Amino acid sequence: GLEVDPENKAGLKLKCVNALMKSGNADATLFDAAEKLDPKNENGLLEMVLAARFGTIKRGDLEGLKALLLKVDEFEKLGVVKDTDAGINLFRIAAICYAQHVPDPAKAAHYAQKLVDMGALEKDPRLKRLIDQILANAPKKDAPAEEPEKPAEEKPAEK
Repeated sequence: GLEVDPENKAGLKLKCVNALMKSGNADATLFDAAEKLDPKNENGLLEMVLAARFGTIKRGDLEGLKALLLKVDEFEKLGVVKDTDAGINLFRIAAICYAQHVPDPAKAAHYAQKLVDMGALEKDPRLKRLIDQILANAPKKDAPAEEPEKPAEEKPAEK
């Protein structure tokens, strides 16, 4: 399929990539093909690829993790989740990574809230503890911003 229809003119490449992604038989070459075929997640491939790529990050590869999280941030801005379960899985991973591995409490809270908004707690009540912990550590929105001290006003010199 990938070689038979390399430009996806007959839709075979898309069907093959989709089937392989769903079967779990994917590698970096397939991930790249899926991202090129579905950059705006119109077929739900991008959400599957991003979640699967987390499994390819080697322990301690913080730069690789940060790069992948940036891709998740860009994906989230698209606002297109085709499979709610796949989206919940992806955003769960992002929330955990931002809470524990690449500390960014605001982004962790953003993804935790996204999980709540997507109905993740109804689908998997075990997520409640994780979400509650992340949201408890979130920067407080209502906290007044500290104002910088104003320098004392100087009086004009008298002549």
